[in-house]
Amino acid sequence: MYTPLVAVGFVLASSAALLRRTLVLLSALGAVVLGLGLAQVAAGGKLLTPTAPTPGLDNLVIERAVGAVKVLQPTGTFVDPGRFASMAIVGVVIALAAYPLAGLGLRQRFLGLCAIGVAVAAIWSTGGRGALLFGVALVGIAIIATGRAGRRGGGFRRALVASVVCGVAVVLIAIALPSTFSSRATYYSATLDPRLQTNEWAFRWNLYQGETLQGIRRGGVIGRGTGSQALGLQYLFGGADRSVAGLYKTEAGWGAVGYEWGLVGVILWALWCAAWSRRVRGVLRLTRGTSYGPTAVIIVSWITLFLGIQFIGGKQAFQNYVSNAYFWLLSGIVFGLPQLLKTAAEDESDAEYALSASSAPP
Repeated sequence: MYTPLVAVGFVLASSAALLRRTLVLLSALGAVVLGLGLAQVAAGGKLLTPTAPTPGLDNLVIERAVGAVKVLQPTGTFVDPGRFASMAIVGVVIALAAYPLAGLGLRQRFLGLCAIGVAVAAIWSTGGRGALLFGVALVGIAIIATGRAGRRGGGFRRALVASVVCGVAVVLIAIALPSTFSSRATYYSATLDPRLQTNEWAFRWNLYQGETLQGIRRGGVIGRGTGSQALGLQYLFGGADRSVAGLYKTEAGWGAVGYEWGLVGVILWALWCAAWSRRVRGVLRLTRGTSYGPTAVIIVSWITLFLGIQFIGGKQAFQNYVSNAYFWLLSGIVFGLPQLLKTAAEDESDAEYALSASSAPP
């Protein structure tokens, strides 16, 4: 159902104006969706919050805690905080990808910078360590790619402005919501700082490593069948209370592939991921030094992280409809960029020929 979006993305990249308008529109829509999550954080979880847990979705509103510090994770318009975190990552990718292509108009630039600021603020407010790490990595890659592109220092100026906007977004949270900012700073520090005993690096590594091997071992050679570790099993087999107890056998993306498709499936999945990542990275060489270079770098970086690292934590990262839909759409855009550059070069050549012909003596 999602793969036709590759063709849609390819068509969107057939025109420079269409591609620019689409990315700007998507970044604006993303800012609106993420803004609702920020409003939930500001309201302390009282905005559009269900009064009772949904069967099978007991973690619809999750409150994380480290000691006495509690962190509310917003859901936005989605069913759980994980979907909102995925939208925050996608939002920051699209906003940063659209910014280098924004027109010269002050309004377009301003709206683009606002979308970046909202996405960065949403990343900080998710309360998700993975979202924070991926967000910081993607922002860093985008700023470096934007700074290295452009002519006569234009790329550096855009990168500097984007960096300032990202910093201002976090500072505004600290000023407007000091308790929210401090609780998240404490939570992130306690769970990510390797010098502290409360950090979860070793725990997560051991968990995913063990769950991956266990899933592959249980799947055997050909696996237990497609969908046996898919999202939503509780609605089919969870009984009246839609319980997930006993339904999921592994908490790891590669482990889930191994459980469903066995060792054969793991090999095929690894080959597909490698081939797809190689294909999108091949476009970077063609767009290097062009105005589309930073956009390509940002999108390709997210695709590579999505298939390579984010998938390790669980199959839900790929099955998530938000990330999945944008994965195919943005891949199609990347595939269409070489043709867009070729068309632009042909148009420029035709224009130069027409100019030389018109100025030639009779």
